[in-house]
Amino acid sequence: MALLLDRMAPDEAAATKLLGQEHFQVAYVTTDLDRARALLSDELGLRDYVRMSAPLPDGGVLTADFAWAGPLMYEIIHATGAGADFFQDAVLAQPSSTLAFHHLGFLVRSREQWEHLLADARSRGWAVPYLVHRVGRSVFMVKTPHLPHYLEYIAMDERALKGMRAPPRA
Repeated sequence: MALLLDRMAPDEAAATKLLGQEHFQVAYVTTDLDRARALLSDELGLRDYVRMSAPLPDGGVLTADFAWAGPLMYEIIHATGAGADFFQDAVLAQPSSTLAFHHLGFLVRSREQWEHLLADARSRGWAVPYLVHRVGRSVFMVKTPHLPHYLEYIAMDERALKGMRAPPRA
């Protein structure tokens, strides 16, 4: 099915700014991954999840379920162990909730552009509480003083991008 709105790629000037990147993801955190997944599936229609686990920089473990709905990927994160508080604090602040909004995810076209965005965020004095380099992928999250959530920036090589395209899409 065709999208109702044509999407324009950012121009050269916008591509140097944090919100000028390719927005592709909405991410939530949870203390109960299976319950959160069921809620988003049964009540909101997400399906065909892919689960991934990875070590956190401080030694904990991040487990995430990913599902596509049209042009957006939805991510549900559950983190445990050392370093998990960065992810879990938002949901723990809402004890009656299964999910808490955590970040918007943006793809960055090159590692050089990613480095520029990271330097720009740091030069503004904004917190960069998450920074990870893995094979084929570099990720950082920034917290601006103007938004109540994080912004995530991901630069990937072609192999990693191919893996991102692989999850089934609703």
